[in-house]
Amino acid sequence: MKNSANPQRIRNFWEPTYDPNAKEYKFWDATPENIIHSKGIQKYIVKLGIFKNAKINYLTDFTFEDVDFIDTLEGEQRKFTFKKCRFKGCSFRDAKFINVKFTECIFELSTFALGFYSNCEFRNCSYKKIGVSGNAMQFEECYINPELFLKDLYLNSKLDILKENQTTLQYQKFQQAKTKAVIARKFTEMKPIRSDIEYHILSIKTARRLEVLLNISQSYYYLLNGKKVDKVKNFFNFLFSSLEYPVLIFYGWLSGWGYKIGKVVFIGLAVILLFSIVNNFLIFQDSSFSDSILKTLEYWLLFGYTKYDFKIIPEGFQWLIFLNSVFGLIWFSAIIPIIINKLGKSNE
Repeated sequence: MKNSANPQRIRNFWEPTYDPNAKEYKFWDATPENIIHSKGIQKYIVKLGIFKNAKINYLTDFTFEDVDFIDTLEGEQRKFTFKKCRFKGCSFRDAKFINVKFTECIFELSTFALGFYSNCEFRNCSYKKIGVSGNAMQFEECYINPELFLKDLYLNSKLDILKENQTTLQYQKFQQAKTKAVIARKFTEMKPIRSDIEYHILSIKTARRLEVLLNISQSYYYLLNGKKVDKVKNFFNFLFSSLEYPVLIFYGWLSGWGYKIGKVVFIGLAVILLFSIVNNFLIFQDSSFSDSILKTLEYWLLFGYTKYDFKIIPEGFQWLIFLNSVFGLIWFSAIIPIIINKLGKSNE
């Protein structure tokens, strides 16, 4: 039995499965023995119910290449598991995965767009040039590494195809940045991710970073292609977002994205010790090392500016005291929000 060629492969030029000359595939009509003893299939339509009919609840070391998945696969008392399987050039259009686990699987040049994934787990999986969608793909309460999933998305950069479809590479980059930000924000709301502190931090890091990158991409696109009256606004949006990104990355690194008090404290103590050594050698030469530590700490917390006469500092080294205070201000602005976040009632 045959089915017409997957319209997703023929029409959606932004998908990794795009092939305007794609042929129609046959349905995979396998017996339980075929499924268990085979190592892979190529160019088939797979109705996911076939695994339930075969009465198996796992599949290992199996390769799906250029396969269209449709129908529903639902694990019952235990999750149906794909382990060490490879999905290359696959489409999950009209496929529903419910209570399914993917362990150490490889998704390569495959698209998750138009698929439905509920209560699924993606453990130690890798993703290479995959296709996704911000509004035509549903993830509900799934466990997945948000950073890895969105790290390597497919982007069609073939200028002849883009021209044929009346679009540009810059516009496609802007749209992909928007898709990434939308998906990343959705991942921060899924309970299995929020329950895992590592993935929760990763989801926040990924979402915040991609949101700023979206602002950069959007303002840059409209700066070049938007209306003349909006160019000044988009220039400043581009400038502000470009300045925001390194600040966000730095404070994210410093604070462990709002979760690592110990890291901030350790870095603070290390920098205070370094400034104490330098200050004792260059500025407070007549003081003991313990006095230099105290003075450095007071400048670190800005008390020193009102306690000590600035004139006693050698003119050539006043910038050093200024840096001492600036680093203290940066450290202080990083640690206070973390403490409030850790001791707050909310888990946000």
